[in-house]
Amino acid sequence: MIKDGKLFGKINLFDFGIILLIIALVIVGALKFKTLDETVDASTPGKIKYTVEINGVRDYTWHAYVSGDAVYDSSTNVYIGNIVNVDATSSKAFSSLEDGKTKELENPYRYDVVLTIETPGTVTDSGYYANKSIELKVGSEKNIETRYVKNLGKIGSIEYSEGA
Repeated sequence: MIKDGKLFGKINLFDFGIILLIIALVIVGALKFKTLDETVDASTPGKIKYTVEINGVRDYTWHAYVSGDAVYDSSTNVYIGNIVNVDATSSKAFSSLEDGKTKELENPYRYDVVLTIETPGTVTDSGYYANKSIELKVGSEKNIETRYVKNLGKIGSIEYSEGA
């Protein structure tokens, strides 16, 4: 079968190994790109209302979030809803005292913002999806962007209602 380093006396073993490696890479590449183009298919689109918590922003940043503004996922530039409510509270931070203890103090120059966002979306067994492609999960971080501001926020809660 192997004679003089050649398979069946005709194909060099090294060349055969390279050909197998190229075939394997083509198959893996095809499978990877096939899964990237998939979108979630659901029979009934509904409305998703979710909150995004953004901590420690400055005064002018939280004032830039305006009810009615469109929100995009800044990593993909895909529309993920409209702001329906903006709540801001003074940010709190822990500070070390002279006696070595720590105390939670209010920071008058920083704010914690909670945005309520509504978007058409779908729900499947695997999760909630805005715009059929952006997955929303409680506790996950999302880069959100409006026309005036861009921040990293954490999804706090998600509600789904059927029918848009």
